[in-house]
Amino acid sequence: MRLLSLLAIPLLACGGDNNNHLADGGGDAGGGDGGGGGNVTVAVTLDGAPASGVQVYFENADSTNQSSAITDANGSASGKVAAGGFATVLAPQDPNAQIRPSVFDPTSVTVETIEGVQPGDVLHFDIGNADSGTPTPSIINVTVPTDLGSGVADYVLFTTCGDEDITPAGSGSGSGALKRHLKRSIKQFAKKPNAAVATNPPVQVELDGCANGSADILVVSFDADFNALNSIYAPGVAVGSDDGSGIDVTIPGPYVAVPNLNETISNLPGDTLGVLVDLDVSSANGDVFENSGETDAGSAAMTTFVVPVGMPTIPGGQARTVVEIGNGSADFDQIQEDAVWSPGPATALTLDYSTVQLKNFVTEPAFDQTSHSITWTLGSTGAAADFTIATIDIDRSSGSGSGSASDIDWTWQVAVAGAGSVTFPTLPTDVFDFNAGASDTATVDDVSSFKLPGGANRSLEFSDFITPILTGMSTGTIGIQDYEPEENLRSHKPVATKRVRATRLWRTSRNAR
Repeated sequence: MRLLSLLAIPLLACGGDNNNHLADGGGDAGGGDGGGGGNVTVAVTLDGAPASGVQVYFENADSTNQSSAITDANGSASGKVAAGGFATVLAPQDPNAQIRPSVFDPTSVTVETIEGVQPGDVLHFDIGNADSGTPTPSIINVTVPTDLGSGVADYVLFTTCGDEDITPAGSGSGSGALKRHLKRSIKQFAKKPNAAVATNPPVQVELDGCANGSADILVVSFDADFNALNSIYAPGVAVGSDDGSGIDVTIPGPYVAVPNLNETISNLPGDTLGVLVDLDVSSANGDVFENSGETDAGSAAMTTFVVPVGMPTIPGGQARTVVEIGNGSADFDQIQEDAVWSPGPATALTLDYSTVQLKNFVTEPAFDQTSHSITWTLGSTGAAADFTIATIDIDRSSGSGSGSASDIDWTWQVAVAGAGSVTFPTLPTDVFDFNAGASDTATVDDVSSFKLPGGANRSLEFSDFITPILTGMSTGTIGIQDYEPEENLRSHKPVATKRVRATRLWRTSRNAR
């Protein structure tokens, strides 16, 4: 299961105007004109805190007037850029390592560029999350009631600080031992209807990072095919501190049936191949439960899909649904995703695809080394994207560049307003030549276009743009049109899930489902 989570990162004002949208060209608070340029500030954070020692480049749209700077103790660096220029950050892939070591390793950074920068911009780049070390887990014994319903094979404990299988030892996946245990419980309950509810034996679990020593707890019983059957939800359960001194927990019943929410997606194109729905519910303390369902058209043309997803009733918090829609309209792979959120508990979603559809990719995005750009053609149906993040992987054979005895490769991402093309600047070569040369191999790894409520903001493109949207609006939809090469799609993870879960789309590995 994949759990969608949010990382709250403080946001910075953009040139004194928090509505510095891409569509309107941004503010001009820093002075300067399109020819002479004006001051642009880059603010870099790590876990929301200023990150010093990060290399930043500023240059005009034609890669002239290049300048470089290192972020100061406030995580800030500035330079002059004419309207439409570039700001680039060398973001460490391991934020725990020294940010700018004395011996520079090009494979240790991801190059991140914002295209279309305007004088007066304040751009926020988040370089990831520091590893605070391995915490000492809070070890507790959990006792839950026996689910007397039929077909129970497994029990899972879901909490806002960790999940664990709590199926009684020796009774996993519908084994005879669990069936005998349930049979004894049913007989006991039948003889003594006023007796206490039968319980499973205690199971030891480890929880990490329980805020204020408590957790919201959900116990779910599953059948042998891992379909959710029944559940118990207990918010604010004391579990002890995160230093190993856990408090043993007994969860009272009763169990209630887990409903199937029928997620209905209508007005889909006739070439739709299938729909995947990923539904997540979080409380005020964090993520609680996530489940998914999928269906495909088979040999028939279908314009409406109904996808049942088992989802326990969890009051309060927030429900988030990510809908993936695959189609066969091109000879390459692309997926549209729509992230829809509303106050919890989760309810059945009805989504009219025609109201959220983005223009699809008609031609496959391709990188041209001469122009240093990725271009593609869009269809005519659907809404235009607010901005796009495109990624290339560059490989340089041994014996060139840094002089390493082995091949060198790095990743470069560019964010730009709209969709259809992305241009990569020509960077200075003071620390390393990151520019893709004629003898290098540059491969398009991912192109994702986004449609956000209220439009886009340059200051958020390489930071957390999900959290402020979810915080500021009780309901809404984010649309994403995603192209990935076929080899990536074999282990595709929804962009919306990646973006919401890890905050940083470009840092999240694509793990197999």
